[in-house]
Amino acid sequence: MKNSLKKQEAILIHKLLQFENTNLFLNYLNFDYNDTYITDQYLDENGKFDVIPVEYYGETYLKALENKLTGLIKSNIK
Repeated sequence: MKNSLKKQEAILIHKLLQFENTNLFLNYLNFDYNDTYITDQYLDENGKFDVIPVEYYGETYLKALENKLTGLIKSNIK
């Protein structure tokens, strides 16, 4: 399962990086996880421990990446 999630993450990040300034956007990826608003995907929900986002947050993190990609696509269509 972890390999599948990592593969999905790699695909989404590759697609996101096609957009200008996406590295900046990825640094500000925000999402809800277990009733906590995550503002730094590289820390746990308490902000105390470093985590690997796809392993720690799993599908929730991938959904946040998908939402970011969708938003960028929509903003570039206008």
